[in-house]
Amino acid sequence: MKKILIIATLLVGSIGYAQSSSLEALSIDNVDQAPLFDNCKIEDSKNCFSTSITSFINKNINKDLAKQSNLLGKQRVVSQFSINEEGRIEGISSVSTQDILKKEMSRVLNMLPTLKPAMKNGKAVTVSYSVPVEFASKLDFPISAPNPNKVQNN
Repeated sequence: MKKILIIATLLVGSIGYAQSSSLEALSIDNVDQAPLFDNCKIEDSKNCFSTSITSFINKNINKDLAKQSNLLGKQRVVSQFSINEEGRIEGISSVSTQDILKKEMSRVLNMLPTLKPAMKNGKAVTVSYSVPVEFASKLDFPISAPNPNKVQNN
């Protein structure tokens, strides 16, 4: 029997990329206030955003997906997206060797609620963000090799 371990760690998207509105997204490091979930306070916006998005992904991701898809070992998917001036998620793109993991991350990220947008100099701005998620399958029991020192009776 396999157990699925999902590890979501966040990396801040450091490279802005073009939007449909031809504006460039800022890195979350270059704003005065990160996008805010309802439970976040302005003074701790970047920390709270990272914690909240990790919690959201862990709560909503299909933890059995790797097992159901017969994927073994560590599988990684990295998703980039932006949060626009209205606090909506857009431009989701994911990179993985497994299409099913890319689709799952898109599904989960599209479920994100509308956030309070990031702010720079008192103005709402678009920010880019990157989320790597690792799916890892492991066995419930240890695998042991035959003991070469054990005498076998015939």
